[in-house]
Amino acid sequence: MLHANNTARVLGAEAGNIMKQQRLVLSLLAFALSGAWSLGAKAAECYSYEPDKSHVPGTLESRADPQNPEGREILMLITDEPICINGGEDPELNKPEQGIKELQVLYKDPYRIKVLVGKKVQVDGWLFHKDSDEQLTDVLIDAKKIKPASY
Repeated sequence: MLHANNTARVLGAEAGNIMKQQRLVLSLLAFALSGAWSLGAKAAECYSYEPDKSHVPGTLESRADPQNPEGREILMLITDEPICINGGEDPELNKPEQGIKELQVLYKDPYRIKVLVGKKVQVDGWLFHKDSDEQLTDVLIDAKKIKPASY
């Protein structure tokens, strides 16, 4: 009987050690996976309002202006990832923004870049905050150059 009790104690201790090892392995695996997940998640790219020039990648779209019945087209930049905009010197005029996925693009000659509509581009220009109801997005970009993406 004493031998059976000792055997049961040893087996119980071994089972406890195995369970501890399994918990340790599962904890390490969970920790490793959470680290890999956070490494894969990119922080939002942050840009600044004018006078700083910005270079924003995304896909160029052309849309009918909902406020203009004559069919005027407007350009939109759909960002690859949500972006943020740092507040400007005047916080009332240039408010910080988070999670921006669309920018209305102002460009002097939108017909010259029609070949880029629907394609990945980089828009170089100056960001500014919406200041009238005629503007369609909270943040707009006054584009100096729109070129095919090289990323």
